[in-house]
Amino acid sequence: MRQIAPGFIPHYNLDDPAGVVQKPRFEVVLPTRERPLGGCESSLSPAVFGRCLAATLQLSRRTLEGTVIAAQAAIAARDDLSAGHRARWSQVLAEVHLAWKAARNLECGQLVVLERGPNASIFEERTGCLLAAERDRIDDLKRRYGLD
Repeated sequence: MRQIAPGFIPHYNLDDPAGVVQKPRFEVVLPTRERPLGGCESSLSPAVFGRCLAATLQLSRRTLEGTVIAAQAAIAARDDLSAGHRARWSQVLAEVHLAWKAARNLECGQLVVLERGPNASIFEERTGCLLAAERDRIDDLKRRYGLD
């Protein structure tokens, strides 16, 4: 059987419940200060490196949204505050999070690309910026709300 774009599109065995026959050549992990791109190494082929960055960004986004939900749960669990106080705090946290995402998207979607110049890889620069911003936001929320 002929496969289109081998090495880029994984081979799917439709008879196998697991689906994918080959394992990805990268590890999808959250970025750290030591590994700002998670498990993505620039030594990977450009196609695989791009897939790795996209998968890492997806994991980072899910983790960020989960952290915001956990922070709101921590607020709701505070029995030393009135229900009105907790509701307002949770509402303001949601509003701040939306404003933070808008600022992150503007910075990483436009400013970083302009700063890096016309020869930069737009996808890599934008993704690196998004991963760094989300990593810092996750760490900040965990610290402020006593998560993990």
